[in-house]
Amino acid sequence: MKYKVWHDKDNDVIRFSQNESLNADDIREVTPQIEKLARDTGLKHIIIDLSKGATATLDKGARQALKEFAMPDMFDKIAIFGANPAMKMIAKVIFTITRSSESTNFFKTEDDALAWLKE
Repeated sequence: MKYKVWHDKDNDVIRFSQNESLNADDIREVTPQIEKLARDTGLKHIIIDLSKGATATLDKGARQALKEFAMPDMFDKIAIFGANPAMKMIAKVIFTITRSSESTNFFKTEDDALAWLKE
């Protein structure tokens, strides 16, 4: 499975875990899932796990799809952990374009990311 999206009830956040590179079709598939989960739960915090290493990247088509399907007002806080330097750079560009960079922070560990979300 390329990704997983779920409600982490223990921490009361939405979780997204990317296990492989995503393409534009993957983005078009997962974005409505995240949006529905956020609406159904009322949660405004998401934690994104990119710790699977260099394989968790986005190609040009996927980055374009993210720009088109971004939900900048959906989340108050977006915590990303485990991103390699290349993925971090790509994510920063995408979050700037989608106007969600102010609500997004990068962390080395999951514990740090969760602590920030709970502040």
